[in-house]
Amino acid sequence: MMFRFQIEAAPGSWLDVGSAQGQGVNAVGAAVYELMQAKGGTLKAGEYRCRPLDGVTQDWSRLTLRSTGHPNLEP
Repeated sequence: MMFRFQIEAAPGSWLDVGSAQGQGVNAVGAAVYELMQAKGGTLKAGEYRCRPLDGVTQDWSRLTLRSTGHPNLEP
């Protein structure tokens, strides 16, 4: 599944980071890894949000990236 990612630049202000493909049990984690590879192997630590690009889902899931490569999904 393809996911779209944004980073919180300021409270309530989101900037596009890109989209990436993720599969398996942890599809979002796999997509984060693919996005990191596309961005030179690193992503800025911070608050992110993501959603599947399935044409149905409109809700965003929150994601905190504390350090490169270790995403923690927040409920």
